[in-house]
Formats: sequence, C-alpha cells, structure tokens
Amino acid sequence: MTSISAPRTILFIVVAVAGVVLVLLLPFGGETDPATSFDMPYYVWRAQLVAAEGLDSLAGIPDGVFPNPDRAGFPALAAILGAAGRLDALTLVIAMRAVSAIAIGAAAAAFAKESLGEPSWSWPWFLVGVGASAAVVGAAIGSLEQLVAEVLFLGVATIAPLVARRRPGIVATALLLAAAALTHWIFTALFLGVLLAFAAVLALWRDRPEPVSDPDHRRDAAFRVFRLVAIGGATAIVSVALLPELPHRVPEVVGEKGNLTRLATYELGLLIPLAAIGVLLGLRGARPTRRDAILLMTVWAAAVPVAMLVSALLPTSLKLFRVAPFALGVPVLAVLAIVTVASLASERLGAPGRAVAAAVLLGGLLLAVGTPAATFDPAYGAYTTQRMERARVAGRYLAQVAGERPIVFTTREDPRLIDRIVRAWVPTERIPDTWVYQGTPEDLATGGPVSDSERAALSSSSQAWWSRSWPRPSDVLDRDPLVIDLGPTDRAPPGSAVLAPGVSVIRGPLPAVTEPEPLRLGWSRLLLAAVASLLILAFVGGGWARLLLDLPAASVVLLAPAFGIAALTIAGVAVGRSGVPLGGAVGMALIAMTGGAGWLISRLRRSG
Repeated sequence: MTSISAPRTILFIVVAVAGVVLVLLLPFGGETDPATSFDMPYYVWRAQLVAAEGLDSLAGIPDGVFPNPDRAGFPALAAILGAAGRLDALTLVIAMRAVSAIAIGAAAAAFAKESLGEPSWSWPWFLVGVGASAAVVGAAIGSLEQLVAEVLFLGVATIAPLVARRRPGIVATALLLAAAALTHWIFTALFLGVLLAFAAVLALWRDRPEPVSDPDHRRDAAFRVFRLVAIGGATAIVSVALLPELPHRVPEVVGEKGNLTRLATYELGLLIPLAAIGVLLGLRGARPTRRDAILLMTVWAAAVPVAMLVSALLPTSLKLFRVAPFALGVPVLAVLAIVTVASLASERLGAPGRAVAAAVLLGGLLLAVGTPAATFDPAYGAYTTQRMERARVAGRYLAQVAGERPIVFTTREDPRLIDRIVRAWVPTERIPDTWVYQGTPEDLATGGPVSDSERAALSSSSQAWWSRSWPRPSDVLDRDPLVIDLGPTDRAPPGSAVLAPGVSVIRGPLPAVTEPEPLRLGWSRLLLAAVASLLILAFVGGGWARLLLDLPAASVVLLAPAFGIAALTIAGVAVGRSGVPLGGAVGMALIAMTGGAGWLISRLRRSG
C-alpha cells in the first residue's frame, strides 16, 4: 500500500487510541452501579491502602485474604497516579484498563515499526488490533496486574530483536523486567522463559550458510539475547528484594472453572490460525531483524498450544484462561497477517486491490478485537454489583462510627468475594482491621468457625476460611468488634438494626444513616482519568526511553507509556517501603522527580 503523510498517520493513531478506549471502557462509561468482576474490588482496596498507609501495610493483612505484598507494583503505581489526578481508586482502576490497553497497543506499533519494519500506515492497525484484541480485553476484566506487566513484556519484545542485531537496549530491558517482577513476578518468570527459548531458536535456526566472521551470525545474535536474559533476569531477581514480602507461594495453577467461563472470550480458534498465517507470510524474504522479531513472537504465541498440551496430559486442567492473554504473540502475529494480506492485495490487484485491502483490514480488525460485553457474566456481574451496593451502605455507616474497634462482617456467601468488596468500601484506615466471618451472627458468638453437621457445606467452607484468614481470633473478638451482617434481603437477624435490605448492625451504635446515591461512572470522568494517567506515564517514561534507547522520536513516544509504568513502579515501591504513604503530595512529587530525572539525564547525556 502507498505511504501516507505524517499528519495523517498521527490522526489515524489518535483515532486508534480512541477506539481502544471505547472498547475497554464501554462496560462502565455512563453506567449506574456498573457490574464488577471478582478481582476489581481487590485492586481498589489495595490501591487505597497503599496510598494512605504505605506498602508495608499490605504485609499486615492475613495471607489467606491474598493481599499479595509480593506483587506490590500495581498498588504503588495506582496510588501515585491517583494522587496526581485526585481520583478515587475505583475510577482509576477502571481507567487503567484503557491505559494499559493503549500502552500495549502503542508498544505493538513500536514493535511493528522498529522490529518488523512495517510502513507507517500499518502502525494504527497494530495499535488498535493488539491494544483492543481479545487477549487484552479479556485480561482487563479480571487480570489487571497481569495486563500491566504485559505492557512491559511487549516493550522488552520490541527491544530484544534490536539487541540481537547489536543495537543498545540491555539497560532498558533490565528496567522493564525489574518493574515487571515487582508487578507480577510469576508471569515475569514465564516471560524470561520465552526469551530463553527465543535465544535457543536463534542459536539453532539455519536458513542459509553464514560464515563465522559475519557480524549477523546467528550464534552471535543468540549470545546477545542470552546476555540480555541473564542481565534482565538478574535485575528482576534483585528488584524483588524491594517488595514488602518476598515471593513465597505460587498460586494454584490448575482449575477448570475459569476455563469454562473465560477461555472462550480470547477467541483462540480464530486468532491462532491467523497468527500462523502471519508467521508464514511474514518470514518470506524477511530481513534479519524482522525474521528475529517474528521468531520471538512465534515462541511467545506457542505458550498457548504448549499449555494446552500439558493441560491435556494432567489429571486436572491448567488455568489456560491465564496463559491465553499472556501470549501476546498471538494477537501481534494475527494483526501482521491482516496487514500483510491487505498490503499484498493492494500491490498486486491495482485499484480493485485497494478496496479488497480496506475490506481485509476492517473485517480482520473486527474479528480480532475483543467484545467488551463478553468479558462479563451478566448474572455474576449483577450479583457482585448488589453486594457492592450493600458494602457501600455499610461503609457510609462505618464512616460515622468513631473508635478503634475491629469491624467484622458476617455472611453466608463466598467469603473471598465479600472480603474484597467490603475492604474496598470501609474507611481506608479501617481496612487492616476488617474481617469477614462465614456464618451467622450466632455462629460468630461461639468464637470459632461453623461446626454443624446439618450445614456440612457451610461448615467445611467456614472452617477453611477461618484457618486462612483469622490467624489470631482472640485479637479481634476480645476487642468488642463492630458486627455487621450481610444476609438475605427479606429478613434480618433478630435484635439487629437494619441499615438497608440485607445490611444489619448486630453490634454497634446506630447513627442516622441514609443509603448512598447510586454509583454512576460518567464518561467524562473516566475519559479524564484515562487521558491524565496516559499523559503522566508518557511524560515520566519519555525521558527514560529517550535516554536508554537509540530510536527515532516516534518510537520513543510509542514506548514512553511502558517506560513510565516501569519508572513509577520502581520509584513507588522503593519509596513506599520506607513507610511513606504514596498518595497525595508524595505521589505528585514522585511523578515530578522520576520524570524530571529521566529528561534531565537524557538532556545532559546528549549535550555531552
């Protein structure tokens, strides 16, 4: 296809960014009491706590509640960005869906430009095709930490083929991998495995005889990638020492439930064949850097079929719905297939070919892009929304109750979900002293978990939850806790004071409480949060990308959000470990200092 002017390319990129934002925020924009996923309240309360109390506060929460102090990067980043925009945690967490997707799309466009050598007209297609792909949209609803880490992985994937060809980028890679380890060390380890496999492929790949003296000799390229992995991996391991708690537990990797409810949203049956076409078309007559880039994405994409094979051999299935969004090589190669077919049609069919190319681009994009509504189970979304409304009522009540008494919520439902929801809505300073008991208020009065043969299922679940999330019950029960029951809407426990249907005060004062107004997430506020966060990340990361990479300005701009995430995550975790809350003035100062340092050092280096 013919090239287009720079202003038109910029316009197309802006339109692509707007498309990604629309896809990612559509389930929330303009909605009243929007549906929430199981994980969303978890991100909200952790960001609130770190903003108000610092990172070490995560380590004070019982391990069974999964505060994950060994994955402190995201709450640190969210606390800093929320401080700059004066945003509540819920708005920021939802906006980060779009921000992460745009950063992934922008990194994909940089990959297309620098590693694949694609023309400028294709960059917006990579931005929206990967940024709003089924992998990204599906991950955004319930795997936000993983999605933020994948921004950093795609940044590394852009740099690695360039390093293999003697371009600078090892320090940049180390920065990105260190931040990724702070955000999600599990997937960082998996990605390091992908890079190692890529280096092995480079060492073994032969497509023509090459003399040892050739500077592009495959073994030499493989050695440079091995060195990249060694330095980046060592930096990632060292950075983990900054976390409030060292990694000590690998989450459960097997389970069928998520595969049944979420795996279909990734549209693997369509995208994997498209990715295979992208490999076959992309490797034809490819120059060395492009060939290496396609090989890297092929290895990354292969994580899905490999995981499927391993899962089939195990007695219990792997959580494939976690692997599918991790393998961003699949959407990248799928978009490469769409762009290559469109380009061939335009070049070989003349005027009719341009119409065919437009149809291929638009049709392929519609097939590859994820469906926002598909990421929600309507029934489960309505269920979580109702529980969130009740938690908001309880939070409004607790904000009026003075004192240092612990807060105990009793419930007969899933205690992990209720725990996450109530922590997101109690006053922030009360989050560490909030507890969820699975059982009735009468059961709580026994001082232990439910033990009733006539309620076998509830007893088993209550005892398991008690052992995980109540490490020292007497420290709570002996301090005259406030007790709130979250129960059926049609009846309240005897002797309780009803705040709202399904919310009753069992023990505690009863000030005048009115139900909060319905929670409405207006488009203007969400868009402002997304734009402000993206601009902050671009400012902070632009100087570091310019300093650490020898790339044109356009590529620096495209990779700036990824470097902004990396720089703020590392700075936030380092400062947060000192016990300083990361919200307010501290967050704004970190943005100014981290961003300013990158631009200043870059300017001094170039001047020198």
